[in-house]
Amino acid sequence: MRSPPGHSDLNKSYSTALDFNFATGTDNVTINAAALPASHGTLVAGVISAGAGNGVGTVGIASGATLVGYGVDYAAANAASQIVAALQKSVEVDVANNSWSFVDNFADNFAVNPEYKAALVRAVSEGRGGLGTSIVFAAGNAGTTGTSNYHNFQNSPYSIAVGAVDSDGKPSSFTSLGANVLISAAGRDVMTTTLSDRYESVNGTSFAAPAVSAAVGLMLQANPNLGYRDIQEILAYSAHRTGLSDGANFGDGWRTNGADNFNGGGLHFSDAFGYGFLNVHDAVRLAETWTQQQTFANLATVSKTVSSAQTLVAGSNDHISLDILVTEAVNLEHAQLSIDLNWLNSGDIDVYLTSPDGTQVRLVYDLPEESRVGSIRNFTFSSVA
Repeated sequence: MRSPPGHSDLNKSYSTALDFNFATGTDNVTINAAALPASHGTLVAGVISAGAGNGVGTVGIASGATLVGYGVDYAAANAASQIVAALQKSVEVDVANNSWSFVDNFADNFAVNPEYKAALVRAVSEGRGGLGTSIVFAAGNAGTTGTSNYHNFQNSPYSIAVGAVDSDGKPSSFTSLGANVLISAAGRDVMTTTLSDRYESVNGTSFAAPAVSAAVGLMLQANPNLGYRDIQEILAYSAHRTGLSDGANFGDGWRTNGADNFNGGGLHFSDAFGYGFLNVHDAVRLAETWTQQQTFANLATVSKTVSSAQTLVAGSNDHISLDILVTEAVNLEHAQLSIDLNWLNSGDIDVYLTSPDGTQVRLVYDLPEESRVGSIRNFTFSSVA
């Protein structure tokens, strides 16, 4: 007997045809108050596709979308293999929303766990007939104790990291900063579905991410030929700065990058907001007229290795600068920097990446409340700015 998705407002949208419980190895994803006291999945699902036109409760951003649930037990000894299996199965869907994150900084290092990266690559290269499944991740709720860029699932070029914004236009105090954050959405006082046919107001990037996932679904309805890279670009171009705070209660504020391939000027970017606040209307309208098709198959990459014999010494030689030579002009979607740094506590240093046109982003943060994170050994950071 298959159970309903935890709320009657989701009954019409939830499909049992593709769902799977990787914790039990069965196709029985049981969602009810007795079996699953934590209602996180039901809360997330309501943001996406709570029913419309029924005169009750809330309405999802993509109320006509079909929901599929994957069950993963993050406390299990084989949690890593469950995560990989769930991501691999996401080739069967158009959009995979991930409102979860590893807790410890650098815990999901793809250099140590290459199977994580391989699962994402499979999703974007095989999903939607090669156009790519869009992988959406909550940026994280570390606030001033860590950043989104300390997690390879969130900073992968194959995923979309989503930050959270309060109703007053300020970044939510809990949202994780990072040059990898592509876009932001409402993340505080979000009213959505919960177990036992109730509704609840919730906070977290977990509830900003499904807003973007829903928007991606609407974009694909408007233009089914979009590649996963097109979707990332459209979200960046259509995001709004209007109504967002000029500064930030933490982070480095706004800057304009050197992009000259859209509307003749650079794009605004913030490590708290990404390119700005999600605008579903503009994203869908831009998707309707989009003619490019950017996929994994036509993705071009280039890499450069540099090293330094310089030594960091706290209090004296505390600054190192390295130049990476780029000999021709290129339009970048993602810049990645892998760092191997032996340092007692990388929570008390800053690492910046500066482009030839002067656009500067911070990859490693010396934040007042940041947890001790130890050395950075062969970890890859990224920037979408």
